[in-house]
Amino acid sequence: MANREAPIVCLDTNVFISALRGNEKESKLCQDVLLEARDGVFRAVTSTLGVVETVHVSKEEVADEDLKEMIKNLYTQPWLTFWNLDFPIATESNRLYRQYRGGKKNSPHDTIYVATAMVCRASYVFTLDQAFIRRFDSNQENISVVLPFLFTQQMKLF
Repeated sequence: MANREAPIVCLDTNVFISALRGNEKESKLCQDVLLEARDGVFRAVTSTLGVVETVHVSKEEVADEDLKEMIKNLYTQPWLTFWNLDFPIATESNRLYRQYRGGKKNSPHDTIYVATAMVCRASYVFTLDQAFIRRFDSNQENISVVLPFLFTQQMKLF
């Protein structure tokens, strides 16, 4: 069961995709991050957009039905809270998109995760996307968009 005092972290889709693939340099870290969420070290939230994005992940060595089951198992966890991509989040995402333009290849998806984090009062957005991190570096929204890290490792530093 999640600790109500634990920090809230919004997880970008790429954290789930990397954990699912298991063959990327960040995969082990992402798998460990999801284990921390499972163990209640932090409260994990994500946007319903994440499921849509993850369905497009390609694991050619895995049959379609098996991939669907893997994705379903990844997202149907009692420790993971989904926030619907609704009108308030969409309008907040639009505001963020206009305010934090970044480079030419801006993804409106980035702002959906920040808007979701704001609505659910998350302190962090974990992402593997360096452009997303740079785009929201020094943002004024009180959200830290950062590479995933292990809270248990951070606590050992103090």
